[in-house]
Amino acid sequence: MAEMVNDLANEHPVVLFRKDEECCQCESIISLVQGNYGASLQIYNLDEQEEGDAMKEHLQSLGQLPAVYMGGNHLGSTEELLSMSITGTLKPTLLQVGAIFL
Repeated sequence: MAEMVNDLANEHPVVLFRKDEECCQCESIISLVQGNYGASLQIYNLDEQEEGDAMKEHLQSLGQLPAVYMGGNHLGSTEELLSMSITGTLKPTLLQVGAIFL
């Protein structure tokens, strides 16, 4: 399952894996990434994926859901993304992975 998650995470600069569309934390992530920075963001609802339960189990073994990947690397969840924004490392990371351009 790790390979499937990694393959999906590598298809786009920024990927959000969430359980379903009813995710409050996800709205914060979407607002931050798309709203504040205008970055592209691919969202996968695990409840709509054929292997969603197995993917959810794998992602939860890495930390909590929702799970954010940038440049194919697992960054964590909402807390980690907000921390990157506060410390000023989010924008350079988005630039580096090709999610935004200047």
